[in-house]
Amino acid sequence: MDEIEKLYQEQADFTANILNGFGLDLANIEEKDKVKWTKEYVLSIVKELTEILDNLDWKPHRKQQNEILSTANILEEFVDVQKFVWGLMALWGIDYDAFSDAYEKKSWVVRERLRQERTTLKKPIMFIDLDGVLCKYPDSFFQWCDKHLPNLKHLDKKKNPIAWEEAKHQYRLNGGKQEALVEENAVDFLKRMKEKGWSIAIYTYRPVTLYKNIEYDTLFWLNEHKMLYDKIIWASREKSFYINSGKATCDVFVDDDKETCLSVSCIPGIRVFCKNESRNEMSSFGDLVELEKKIG
Repeated sequence: MDEIEKLYQEQADFTANILNGFGLDLANIEEKDKVKWTKEYVLSIVKELTEILDNLDWKPHRKQQNEILSTANILEEFVDVQKFVWGLMALWGIDYDAFSDAYEKKSWVVRERLRQERTTLKKPIMFIDLDGVLCKYPDSFFQWCDKHLPNLKHLDKKKNPIAWEEAKHQYRLNGGKQEALVEENAVDFLKRMKEKGWSIAIYTYRPVTLYKNIEYDTLFWLNEHKMLYDKIIWASREKSFYINSGKATCDVFVDDDKETCLSVSCIPGIRVFCKNESRNEMSSFGDLVELEKKIG
């Protein structure tokens, strides 16, 4: 056990002692009490943060109020904040190993976000879908369910939508995206398109707002399979809305959803390729080898 882990556990024990004084057992605390005490801890954290400012002459319209600027005083407020944060984690049963693992994952995510935010897409630009184009879907979902939810047989969205949605929930929540199957030739396709000078943005509807772990799971999968790309665009509205509004732009758009492709094909200047679906406004492709030939 390292020094930080000792401090973490010490605060967890202190939190248990505090709650015990209110007749609560940290190991068996009910959700309604967790919610109540989360509110108390969050308010305490906010108060401790404002006390950092109390040690500084931060108001531009006021003359100096503090007699001294003490790093020791500021440090004490930092410690108070940290103790409340760790206490709040203890309240929700988060141990040091879980915290450390989540911290490392989040650090990787924010580094990758920064890289992407600092990356400028240069023409020609391709927007390409993830599930159904680079990743096999729904095959990946069914395989994950067979492995992790063996009691679910003959999963059918139309016949049993409740079971389907619960399985999708578990798939998204428990790292199913990390285990997704790679579409044939996906890695080589991205590599060759990058060699030809294309900027590649992966455009996906994956619900990262609802399931925050999906961002890490997606990055892990892309990195694990050495897929080359410049950015990920997490779409919360219709993809055509972002493109048509000027929030994003591309020369080629690739997707497996017919309705999405049709809506994007109405925007001038974009070549649209839809998997296994052909219309006057868009081209069809069966696999990524065929897609590369058609893009040229």
